[in-house]
Amino acid sequence: MQVLDHAVAWPIARRDIHHECGPHQVAGVLRSRGIEAGIEALYASSLHRYGDWMLPMDPPLVLARYGIRARWRFWLAGSFIKNLKRALDAKHPILITIRSIQGTGCLHWISAWGYEGDTFYCYDSQCESAEGERGNVVYSASRLLAAIPWRGTFVTRMGQE
Repeated sequence: MQVLDHAVAWPIARRDIHHECGPHQVAGVLRSRGIEAGIEALYASSLHRYGDWMLPMDPPLVLARYGIRARWRFWLAGSFIKNLKRALDAKHPILITIRSIQGTGCLHWISAWGYEGDTFYCYDSQCESAEGERGNVVYSASRLLAAIPWRGTFVTRMGQE
């Protein structure tokens, strides 16, 4: 079992949230390091805020403003679970682009913070089954793989790679 020991105060999940998922994930990483920042400040630019976009290359740029090193990568589906476990074993939370769990067809950001076997502890701001109205959720490896768009997906990993 590997669960990151970061104490994160998750924002309350909003059932109607279709936007701001990327900034919510970035906010979780910042909170785990004792940094608070408003969602509006967690976009790469004012244009991104206006359009409510967080592209795969944006989280490292935003995190760098707060002194956090991160890199974005494209992980193939065939090695996704192995890569995810390796990153979590190294105590790095991972931001992941998946297909929206609400079936909107839109891409959506979640984050993984630990695992036990093939069960992953994630934060998903759209999660309908969020315990206590919070965005904490457990996903199986098969559920994560089923939500990967394309033949792989974009991730953001903190620290050296």
